[in-house]
Amino acid sequence: MSEITWKLDDMVGSGTSLRGKVVTTYEKLVEVFGNPNIGASDKVFNNWGLQFEIGDPVLDDWDIINATIYDWKEPHGSASHYGEYEWHIGGDNYQSVELVYEALGK
Repeated sequence: MSEITWKLDDMVGSGTSLRGKVVTTYEKLVEVFGNPNIGASDKVFNNWGLQFEIGDPVLDDWDIINATIYDWKEPHGSASHYGEYEWHIGGDNYQSVELVYEALGK
């Protein structure tokens, strides 16, 4: 039986690219993943770096999938904090999008 876990990882982000988008609130992201853990850049104010582990705990066989969730080119840091927002999902592959959706219950 497969198990999926995730944790914040400040080193995730470099090397990921846009794979999809999710519409949700800033509050929901904080509820599920905690506060954004990657600092702002010239195009991103709010950014989560996530490391998902998928595997079988009995066999101790795990795959690691990296994902990022971030706002994009907003005028200020709180622009994405109001109501539903279309967040970008970056990752190594499209499985990153599926894992973010699953974690958010979508």
